[in-house]
Amino acid sequence: MTTIFSNLNKWITESIGKSENIHLSRFSPEQYLYSLSERIKTPDLNESVIVLCNSIEEAENTYQVLKPSKPFVDIFLITAELESIYKDVNPNQSETIDAFRYLTFLSDTPKKKHILILNINSFIKTYPPLSFFSSNSLKIELDQALDPFELSEYLVEIGYSQIFDCSEKGSFSRKGLILDINPTNFDPIRITFEDDVVSSIQPFDLSSQRTLEKHSLKSILIGPGLNAILKDKNINLFKNSIQKPNNFQKEKFLKRKDIFSNLNNSILFPLYEKYIPLFFHDADSIINIMKPGYVVHFNYQQYQILSSNLIEILRVQYEESIQNKDD
Repeated sequence: MTTIFSNLNKWITESIGKSENIHLSRFSPEQYLYSLSERIKTPDLNESVIVLCNSIEEAENTYQVLKPSKPFVDIFLITAELESIYKDVNPNQSETIDAFRYLTFLSDTPKKKHILILNINSFIKTYPPLSFFSSNSLKIELDQALDPFELSEYLVEIGYSQIFDCSEKGSFSRKGLILDINPTNFDPIRITFEDDVVSSIQPFDLSSQRTLEKHSLKSILIGPGLNAILKDKNINLFKNSIQKPNNFQKEKFLKRKDIFSNLNNSILFPLYEKYIPLFFHDADSIINIMKPGYVVHFNYQQYQILSSNLIEILRVQYEESIQNKDD
């Protein structure tokens, strides 16, 4: 664990020094964001950009400043909290959804220029490879010949759950020739059919259940559902990654047994979001997946301090987690 983070930090530092793949710009936040928001509106933005922030609050504020420029370029925000990764604390599922949304976009349009805003934690964290998103996504087009029953079956295959009101991300419901989908990468979508042909694709409001007819779409890309990680090969990788507790760790042994029991029944276990990278042998950091033209941060010295502190916190928590023995 420590070696991975150390190598990543060393690589970032060396890349910045060489000015090869990553070009670091030092501006005040106000100066840079103003410059970037103006540049977005012109054809000058010819490379994708990561804006690296030192905190979740700074990342969210940066997103709000750049948000009015979304008509000109795609802008994404991913924030993560790693400080509690070794503790039984519920993770923020919105971070998983934000990551799924972005990586589905990137797998479909890898060369499309965009802006990605990250905090330090999401910059360091690893995520599933793009191949996972491309192989578990589905594009639906207006006037496409498509059987609604077969579509329902395929949604289950790519990780969606069928529930009555479609209220959760990664779920769907079917009522005759109407199929409601709550994708992980888009707003809720209602697809209507005439026989076996897609007759309309429209966003709809979950609370009122009314379609937004003025925003009808010609096509929609449905990204992977959360259950898509529950393929046999992914489950086997995860199981092989989980160390078997010793004879003195009864609580951990029972917890491991419960997790494996859920997985054997194709059920996501509590706190699964923390362990998603363990389902993949080629999980990687965002910067390696995206390969941006620029990484911009506002205070590199502070970034070095905060990232070093975070790595030390994770190292200590990891060692405590593997050494802790039940009473």
